[in-house]
Amino acid sequence: MLRVIIQLVPYGHEKFKKTIGEMIIANDLGGTLQFGNYVAMQDSDDWTNTPQRTTTIKRFDRSGSAWDLLRKVLNKLHKGQTAALENKYAKGMPSKMIGNSDNVMMARLANELRKARNLLIGHSAEEALQDIDETLEDYYNENPNK
Repeated sequence: MLRVIIQLVPYGHEKFKKTIGEMIIANDLGGTLQFGNYVAMQDSDDWTNTPQRTTTIKRFDRSGSAWDLLRKVLNKLHKGQTAALENKYAKGMPSKMIGNSDNVMMARLANELRKARNLLIGHSAEEALQDIDETLEDYYNENPNK
């Protein structure tokens, strides 16, 4: 079984990491020594309202790597989705997200990060990074489920 975990690590700060996606790829025991059959399950995604998805990969050549298998799974799960997502987000933020408290917090965080960036112009990088750390810590303290 393969487990793929995607984590968001804001600005490389491990203490703020958050798992934002997970996928399991399991052998269904129906293949041969040369070709494997797999079942893949991608967790649902609350941010994009993407439901849980499952797919199967039949006759995967086992001489390929785990990355090759993952690529096949992702291509099959998201076939036709890429263009739709590009169109959706090219027009701006979806209306369902306007007023979302997370977006308000992210706007506040972005504002604080802009202030910290401006500090870099007149102050040390260390001061700016300290301000960014404090802002991120405030955000995650106010939003413990993030």
